[in-house]
Amino acid sequence: MILEPASPGSPAQAGALFVQIPAELDPRLVDGIGTQRQRLAQLSPAQRSYLVLERYPELRAFGACDWQRLSVRTTFSILFGESGRHYAKLELAV
Repeated sequence: MILEPASPGSPAQAGALFVQIPAELDPRLVDGIGTQRQRLAQLSPAQRSYLVLERYPELRAFGACDWQRLSVRTTFSILFGESGRHYAKLELAV
């Protein structure tokens, strides 16, 4: 299990000290679109939003955005799809 500190005031884990992402569910630890998507689907909304905000901390500037409402598909696109490889496309995805 990977314990990662949540950012202070992070909407992903307001009031929590750590986000727990078990190694067997962490999509960052595997290759392959299907496996990454399956693992994302098994994570909670808080865990998925944490992964997005960890990778792109500047997105915290959108304070009114409820990051836990991101779908698995959108989260996958941000982290592993074309959006994740080009920041301008990330802005469009969000």
